[in-house]
Amino acid sequence: MKKTIVLLALGLFFCGLAASAQGISLSGDLGNTSTAVKKIMFDTAQVKLFYSLKFKKDSTRNDTTEAQTVLLIGKTHTLFLDYYNLVLDSIYDDADKTKKNPLLIMPKCFELFAVRKFEMYILSDLHNDTTIVREDAFVNTYEYKERTPVIDWNILPEDSVINGLPCGKATCHFRGRDYVAWYLKDVPLPYGPYRFNGLPGLIAVIKDTKGNFCFTLNGAQEKPRYTNLIYLHDESIFFTRTTREKARQAIKTTYEHKADIMLQDPIIKISPDAAKKMDRSPDPYNPIELE
Repeated sequence: MKKTIVLLALGLFFCGLAASAQGISLSGDLGNTSTAVKKIMFDTAQVKLFYSLKFKKDSTRNDTTEAQTVLLIGKTHTLFLDYYNLVLDSIYDDADKTKKNPLLIMPKCFELFAVRKFEMYILSDLHNDTTIVREDAFVNTYEYKERTPVIDWNILPEDSVINGLPCGKATCHFRGRDYVAWYLKDVPLPYGPYRFNGLPGLIAVIKDTKGNFCFTLNGAQEKPRYTNLIYLHDESIFFTRTTREKARQAIKTTYEHKADIMLQDPIIKISPDAAKKMDRSPDPYNPIELE
């Protein structure tokens, strides 16, 4: 009965949204493409939740970037990442199975590269309360492992109605930012986007009070048939396993000195004339975790 209520509540919630899971999910035909992705498998998703993300790359400007993210919930693990990373991997895997010429998939892959905006992979072990975080910074990937943070929520007496469903309100402070969240009272899943968890209902909306990051639930699937595996990519030559502190510092340095890092990269070849014209100014850096 509880499962039926949850599904009914989610169905009603998405009737009020312009974007639904059907609008952004994959069909059975992924379009044939090239080499299979080497994976470290952890689980299979029982539920797939989609969250749109609006965020500021530069906290001093008003313009925002939009990303489509997804939360895969399995029996033992959850995985949060950019949805289009799953799509890309599916294209590569399908191409490997069908022995498709890699050149034929390049146009589609380049399109997907352009729409990927969320650079992190967040894998949480529900049994051991540990989390693996991977973050891409230019050509490098940094990984660290830590205890899953316990968020100290303040449940407020205020109630709201979102798309016809009752929602509770809560606030928290998490790693340098203050957040306000609304959770679905009729969907007793203690999950949400990014690393937000522990509320008595599924998070529908969460945003920081300064308007830098806003996640909004915009789709759901139970027992998804496609892109349902919970995994991480096998390590590559650009992979570094380190501590959280060292990873954050390395990523910050990448944003501050991207041109110099490009010039030092052994794979990227830049002519002396082009190097002289390169913009050496730092890229904006506005991480979701400030501390």
